Amino acid sequence: MTVICRVLWQMQKTLTSSHIQTSVRLIIPGDMAKHAVSEGVKAVVKYDSEKTSSSGKQRGSRGGAGSPKSRSAKAGLQFPVGRVHRSLRKTGLLIGSEAPVYLAAVLEYMTAELLELSGNCARENHVMRIIPRHLLLAIRSDTELNKLLSHVTIPDAGVVPSIHPMVLNGQSESSADANAPSSVTSATSTTATTGSVFGLTSALSKVGIAASATGLPEDHQEEEDADFAGHSDEDDQDDEDDEEDEEDDGDASEDEEDEE
Repeated sequence: MTVICRVLWQMQKTLTSSHIQTSVRLIIPGDMAKHAVSEGVKAVVKYDSEKTSSSGKQRGSRGGAGSPKSRSAKAGLQFPVGRVHRSLRKTGLLIGSEAPVYLAAVLEYMTAELLELSGNCARENHVMRIIPRHLLLAIRSDTELNKLLSHVTIPDAGVVPSIHPMVLNGQSESSADANAPSSVTSATSTTATTGSVFGLTSALSKVGIAASATGLPEDHQEEEDADFAGHSDEDDQDDEDDEEDEEDDGDASEDEEDEE
């Protein structure tokens, strides 16, 4: 801000409130600059009105002296205008009467905004004292303050808790890799289960149990029924052959008895 004010001062040789206003609009981002400019303008207007009224009272009075008011009181500010004026004079510039008033108003607004956010952070942590940690969290949680104070380091404030995006990407890839073998295993187990069901069905069909009891498809059930029917015909033929063999054996034994 000092460099900008020095460049503007070279044009008019005196640093005024308009130069401070231009610097504020160039440095402070977003809506915060609008509010800061509004607070500065209100402070300068009030200061001018108080200055005019006080000078008129002094002219009209005959030696009666009231209690003098400070420039901060005239502008309705808490920040000391006189101390800000002394800081501006250290730059070696000619300072107008309204410039320190405007700058004090802007600084007061920025401080109030920061303290409000820090107080909210302290209240969330259930403490009654604002520490550097709360200042850091307030600055980093606000977009405009974070942009304005992006290169500022607060001692004993720690860091903002966060997880690096690369760590999250690594976790997602590892979870995908872990899920892939489970799907392959499930497919393999399904195939094995299906094969075991068909094998069990064929075994049951040999002992005379219908395939419908296993809940298999109709095509497979018809094939099993045909196999079962073929096996039953072969069993009947074997029984008839056994009976004929027994009859032949009986006749042969009778012939032997007759010969004896």
